[in-house]
Parts: sequence; structure tokens; C-alpha cells
Amino acid sequence: MPTVQNPGNPNYYAIAQHYKFGFEQVFKSNPLFKRVIVLEEDIEIAPDFFDYFSALAPVLDSDPKLYCVSAWNDNGLRDFVKDPEALYRSDFFPGLGWMMTRKLWDEIHDDWPLGFWDDWLRESTVRKGRACIRPEISRTYTFGASGVSNVCLIAHLLTLVGTILWTIFTTHQTKFRTSPMARKRFIVLAKRCIRCQFDKNGWWSALYTR
Repeated sequence: MPTVQNPGNPNYYAIAQHYKFGFEQVFKSNPLFKRVIVLEEDIEIAPDFFDYFSALAPVLDSDPKLYCVSAWNDNGLRDFVKDPEALYRSDFFPGLGWMMTRKLWDEIHDDWPLGFWDDWLRESTVRKGRACIRPEISRTYTFGASGVSNVCLIAHLLTLVGTILWTIFTTHQTKFRTSPMARKRFIVLAKRCIRCQFDKNGWWSALYTR
């Protein structure tokens, strides 16, 4: 199993094995389960969180260039986001509220790492050129004050990303549930959304359409 040994902090390994156990229980318990949405216990969700994933599920199922859908934007600082319908295809796995398919789990479960599972999911050998859809405005917010990482700067940045007024999503939630055209339009946007990726030097390259 590919992993980086770090005996100084066994929590990373406990978390990775907890995730593996959870995925195995979900997909083994019912063969009809096609996908799983992953939420941690310190995450608050937007009003349209489940509608967001429901709308994007068929896109994830049908597009071989995708391997997950996330509700989180690492760069979604409240002063720089405005469009609740904007979506991006990212080469970086965002986490913090995300969805994957049974098909992906069947592909990766034998190689699941002992620790640092999220870093492992970002490796090119796992991603295989595929992207993860993320929104411009995050649909999740983490309120955890401390955790395994214990990095105060990261915790501060997460609060800046997450403290967005979610009242705007009440309208979108209603549109998803009452308007087939609104839902169809969102799916079309997901299929045509902008792709962002790192260049060979680790910098963001120019955005381009799919």
C-alpha cells in the first residue's frame, strides 16, 4: 500500500482506515447504492447541498473525465466569489463534502493507503487525468476549531472561505425541486464548465473550456 509512514501522529492512519471501513460498509450493505456523499462531523451544509449533488450525479456517472464532485472551493474567499451557478473542473481534490461512485471505489479500494488518504487521492496515479467538479461558492462550511492537523492558519482561512450568506441558495433549492428546466440548465453548465489545472511548475495554468 502506498503511504508515508509518520509514527509521530497515528491519527492520520486511524482516519484513513475509518474512511475505508465506512466505504466498505456502505457499498457492501446494498448493491443498489451507486454513490456515496462524504461529510465530516464538523461541517455545516448550504440549503441546496443535496440538490447540488443530486443535479450533478448523472454528470459524474456519465463523464469518464470526472472522478468526484465536491461542495467545497479552497479558493472561495467571500470577497472573490459571486456566482452560485458557476462550476469548475479542478485537478485538485477539494474534499470537505464530496461525492464518489461505486465504480471509483471498486477501482481504488485495493490500493487504499494506510494514512493520508486525501493526499493519496490527489496523486496522478490515482486521478489518471480526471477532474473533480467544485462550485465557485462553497456549499459547505467547516466550524471545527481544532483537529488532527492543529494548524491555526489553515483554520483561519477555512473560516474566511465558509462565512458566506447562504440565503441566496433558498431560491436555488426551490428552483431545483420545482423547475425541470432550471435543473437541466445546471446539468448543462456542469458539462461545459471551465477546467483549471496545474502546469509542470505547480502553478495554475490558463483556464480553458471543456
